Amino acid sequence: MSKSLNIIWQYIRAFVLIYACLYAGIFLASLLPITIPGSIIGMLILFVLLALQILPAKWVNPGCYVLIRYMALLFVPIGVGVMQYFDLLRARNSARWWSLA
Repeated sequence: MSKSLNIIWQYIRAFVLIYACLYAGIFLASLLPITIPGSIIGMLILFVLLALQILPAKWVNPGCYVLIRYMALLFVPIGVGVMQYFDLLRARNSARWWSLA
């Protein structure tokens, strides 16, 4: 029982840290006068914390493995949206079309 609780704790800790960086980025993006997506700022926060070894990589590894494992599934809504609005995208200029690629 103790080993399974330890594994569950590792996953919970990983997801909490990843989401804490995400929401910190969203909060900072709301304070900045320029428009930068909060998810990008959150990813940079996570990168800096890992690069400076403030945050041990082994703490976020379990959550990262799960997210990478199911990353293809996360692209399904984007693909469906592109297929649904393909005629509209084709009617627009090619610069917008290539920005999706």
